[in-house]
Amino acid sequence: MPPRDPEEYESRRQQIIEGAFRVFSRKGFEQATNKEIAKEAGIGSPGLIYHYFSDKRALFQTVIESKSAALQMVVHNEAMLEEPPETLLPMLATTFLGLFESPELLPVFRLIFAEAMRRPFVAELVSQIGPHRFISFLTRYFERQVALGRMRAMDTSAAARSFVGPLIAYLLTTHVFEPTEKNALSPDRMISTHIDLFLRGIAPDEGNSR
Repeated sequence: MPPRDPEEYESRRQQIIEGAFRVFSRKGFEQATNKEIAKEAGIGSPGLIYHYFSDKRALFQTVIESKSAALQMVVHNEAMLEEPPETLLPMLATTFLGLFESPELLPVFRLIFAEAMRRPFVAELVSQIGPHRFISFLTRYFERQVALGRMRAMDTSAAARSFVGPLIAYLLTTHVFEPTEKNALSPDRMISTHIDLFLRGIAPDEGNSR
């Protein structure tokens, strides 16, 4: 066989990812078929998908990871552990909400939520890609902030979940259980209120800040 062209290989791989994203967005994980994905991706044979991905789960995971690239960059940036809470936390909240509120990903968020309630493996897979990694990063970040004296001593794992929880609740009450117009809340108002309350809650005790 002739040697594989890396650029052509990656181009075809991205073609499949984008096709799969559109099919998953419309039909969810279980109902999406390789035949439909291949047709949407513009490739000749559904079997060709297995040349790039071991199975449909691996393809689904890659799709979610590729569409959450901004969040993945944040949680893998060790330098951010040194940023003060008043700088980093608003950025994290904005990135998190922005990811799921984008017109491109919002249909996927709704489908994932529905499927996660029925299929535990979908919930576990998405959690490992998004919320779990986000919470793990936040836990390490809060541990560092406690060590620097910028945050009072507390259970950092609980603090991480306390930070993420209201953001997920906002997404659910805004995009899954949609509010009436009079109860609508903008992302900016949500973030500013959440950050204000959270920073007050983690502020160092007087006399213990550095």
